[in-house]
Amino acid sequence: MNVQPFTKCIHAKTIALHLLMNNEEAAEAHEREMRVLFTGELGVLSDIDMRVLALNPLSAF
Repeated sequence: MNVQPFTKCIHAKTIALHLLMNNEEAAEAHEREMRVLFTGELGVLSDIDMRVLALNPLSAF
């Protein structure tokens, strides 16, 4: 069973919550950790667009 899409969704919501609380540093740190977790490096996560989250954090919900 592949839980990676569900886990990515949870991480996106965590980042969105940081942004809603005006804590950009925590959001950026969580994004970096998430990229390393899912790609093994600081690559791009194609299915979660962080630019969309930055413009509209509520889109994660």
